[in-house]
This record gives sequence, structure tokens and C-alpha cells, in this order.
Amino acid sequence: MSSNESMTKGSLYEYWAEKYAQFRIWDMWHISYDEYIDRPSFLIESLNQTAERVNARDLAELERLKTTLGK
Repeated sequence: MSSNESMTKGSLYEYWAEKYAQFRIWDMWHISYDEYIDRPSFLIESLNQTAERVNARDLAELERLKTTLGK
């Protein structure tokens, strides 16, 4: 992340901050935001995609359990 990049509306920095929160990167890998943002963008995107798959799998499992226990 460039030192020139600021946290302004619509900035790349803001985009990555939203993704960090959305995918709960800290909860999954205990990587601070600074560690996350210092990675090359292709690695950040890899973390995001993995987190998205894991979160979707966990949500599907939760729904399955709700359905099973609700019967």
C-alpha cells in the first residue's frame, strides 16, 4: 500500500479496510490490519477468497444444523 494512499471515501485503502472487516480476517488468521495491508494485493485477494469460502461453508453448516434441530 502506497504511503500516498489515504483513507478517503472510495480509496483503495478504504476498500481493503472494508474487506478486512467483512471477511473477519483477524478472527480467522490473527493478522492485524497493518500486516494484511502490507501484503501484495494478490495475497490479500487470496486471503479474502479463502475467508469467503470458509465463511460460506460455516454459514451453510449453521443453516443445516438449524434445520436439523428445528425438526
